[in-house]
Order: sequence, then structure tokens, then C-alpha cells
Amino acid sequence: MRLYSPNLDVLQALRGSNIELMLGVPNDDLENIATHPAGAMHGCKCDVRFRYIAVGRALQSPSLPLKALSSKNIDQFLILFYRISSETNPIALKLLMEVLWRLWYQKSVGPTAGDFGTSVENATTFNNNLIQDVKSGTPRKPENPIETNIFVMFDEGNKDPEREKHWGLYSPNKQPKYSVIFN
Repeated sequence: MRLYSPNLDVLQALRGSNIELMLGVPNDDLENIATHPAGAMHGCKCDVRFRYIAVGRALQSPSLPLKALSSKNIDQFLILFYRISSETNPIALKLLMEVLWRLWYQKSVGPTAGDFGTSVENATTFNNNLIQDVKSGTPRKPENPIETNIFVMFDEGNKDPEREKHWGLYSPNKQPKYSVIFN
């Protein structure tokens, strides 16, 4: 399950469940996390199975100083997050390095419509190549597929701007937009 930002009610509802969570840290919270990592974890000390932390989203050029500040200090937040998660669920995160080395590429390819250079063909090619690449593992461990995730299942017609409506594998009417080969 993915939350795009912390929601204490949802975190409380997930306590003790076997649902693994990817918790997003919104751009608006990056400065606070980078400068006060302990304060950022307030309220997250609960028995939730965190799988990933997704830090920020689509940083724009005006936030370049913030990017530098965040990348310099975000490790303190991740270490604190690991400690708190380990206290409540020691097997949820086995090794800090395991978490830090997992790369999460959000929106690596463009949507299928709504912007320059976007097309169903480009998204099809990218996602099918991505699946083949992650199945082949890393150069050091080719026998271990890399865990990955496709951004969103369905297009979301209520989003703005236009390009944000077209990230799904399926149209809102539940029809596939293109073929993805998983095997």
C-alpha cells in the first residue's frame, strides 16, 4: 500500500496488520525532515510494516538549494526511521543498507498523453523494457530480480495538469491502455 504523505489515522488503522506500506514524504516536508529528523518521526512510532520511504516528488529547479540540504541530511532521517521501525517490528527492516540501496524510481517514464513526447508507444516500450531489466537482477546478483513497481494502475481524470491524468496502465473504464508483458 502507498501513502503519499503521513496520515496518523491510516497509520493507526494499519497497526499490527501484514500490509506493507510505502510512505511518501511530500516536498513541503523535505526541509523539516532535513533539518529536524527526530521531529519528522513524531507519531510514526507504531507497529506498521514500512517497506519503503519515498522522499519527495518531482523536485523543481527553484528547490535546488533545498535538494542539496535534503540529500545531505536525509540520511539522518532514514537512520532514525530505521531505528524506530526496528523497535516496533524488528523483522520489518532487516538491514539498514538493504533499505538504503533499494532504488525507487518514481515516474521514470512519462505519461501516455498530455505532454510533449508522451505516447502509448513510449510508455509500452519503457515499462516492458523495465520489467525485463529488473527480472535480470544486478550485475553482482543476476539471479535476484530487482523489486520494482509501476506508478499507478488507473488513469485519474480529476488531476491537473493534463499530464497527471495519464499515468495508468488502465483507463478509468478498466480497459487496458497497452499490453505489459510480465513473464
